[in-house]
Amino acid sequence: METAKKMGLITIAFTGKDGGAIAKMADFSIHVSASHTARVQEAHITASHAICELVDIKLFQKPDLK
Repeated sequence: METAKKMGLITIAFTGKDGGAIAKMADFSIHVSASHTARVQEAHITASHAICELVDIKLFQKPDLK
């Protein structure tokens, strides 16, 4: 995270439970307050797919959201 910040990159933290220290360091935090690891991971997978879709649309102008 520190290296990304030094490079001027935007950072996103995927966190669970209480978010930990990394959540405060990131520009954005995708936080799932569940304590069950599998539920946190499932939510993060869904969020990451949505983010990837938005990036794909932005970079490649694919407005095929139906």
